[in-house]
Amino acid sequence: MSIGYDSVSWEAIPQHAEFVLGYDDDGDYSWPQEAWDYFTGTKYRIDSTGARADQCGFLDVETGAAHIGIARQWCESRIKLYGPRARRVLYCNMSTWPALEDAVRGVSGVKYWIANPTGHAHRIPGAVMTQYAWPGYGSPGNYDMNYLYGKLVG
Repeated sequence: MSIGYDSVSWEAIPQHAEFVLGYDDDGDYSWPQEAWDYFTGTKYRIDSTGARADQCGFLDVETGAAHIGIARQWCESRIKLYGPRARRVLYCNMSTWPALEDAVRGVSGVKYWIANPTGHAHRIPGAVMTQYAWPGYGSPGNYDMNYLYGKLVG
């Protein structure tokens, strides 16, 4: 079981987290280089605008982030840039997941990270990671908690 953290307030995340997910897209929540240097575990970069397929292996498709309509292009850009084993993980909540799957149908190798805040680490069939806790709902800090239980590529 791998537990990782994400937050728009990177300073709130424990420094020795097994893995962290941070924004790297020149958007409002983009982490500075200092944040990336601070963490000692594995670091994953999130694109919340759809403009950073060249840098980020995760696309945030929540309300207020990238639109579902660009998910296919973003995934195809990752494949074109890095080949068929390029990481392409799409993040959304349970209610928008079916529409997101429809939007990228036929694109191979797409993985899903699903927000489902129960307060407890759990698996969701068809996904590789679950965001199961956030501030005020199961998280003890100003960060979200994620349970990684699948392969991020392949």
